[in-house]
Amino acid sequence: MKNIKLLLAACAMLLVFSACGNSQNQNGKKDTKEPTVTTSPDLAFWDLKGPVKMCDGVEFDRQGKIVKVDNHDPFSIDGPYRDYDTVTYSFTEYCQWIRNSEGYMAQMLCVESINNYVWENGRVVAETGSGEGIDWDVRYQYNPDGLLLEKNLYYLDEEGQKELVEITEYEYLDFDTHSNWTRRKVTNRDVTIGYVNEDVETRSIQYYE
Repeated sequence: MKNIKLLLAACAMLLVFSACGNSQNQNGKKDTKEPTVTTSPDLAFWDLKGPVKMCDGVEFDRQGKIVKVDNHDPFSIDGPYRDYDTVTYSFTEYCQWIRNSEGYMAQMLCVESINNYVWENGRVVAETGSGEGIDWDVRYQYNPDGLLLEKNLYYLDEEGQKELVEITEYEYLDFDTHSNWTRRKVTNRDVTIGYVNEDVETRSIQYYE
């Protein structure tokens, strides 16, 4: 009788370990949910970190990769194009986004313009582009915590000489529990005419559980 009790106890323990090893959910199926990545090139491009699911109109998968921007995938199209809305009599432009060999956002091709992004230490430090007969160069400045503080916009002449035309400064007002900013003050200074404009940017962020 004693041996039978020991045998039953051993079988019960075996069933417990087997259940833990299978990681089954309440429906009896294995839990195959992928782990959520908290840092990635796509998240860094949007100045985000953590298990981000959605930031305004930008949707990410659990690997931190963009899957949709305003309900379409800009990385999957063959080239930029425009759709004409016969109701509003307006065009919607769809730009083609291109990653480099390391997975970083490298280029944005639009119908009449092109933007190229330069990365350093996991963040965008410069942006060059051209469109409508203008060539430009944008330089980014960050604080020690990696927050964007300032962008300087230069126009290039035919000889490649740069002229500073606009300075954009950022002041951060609110952050969420994942240390992502949700509200910031933006000050644009037009150097050529001395005009200054101030605004407050907000964004809504959803996270994977």
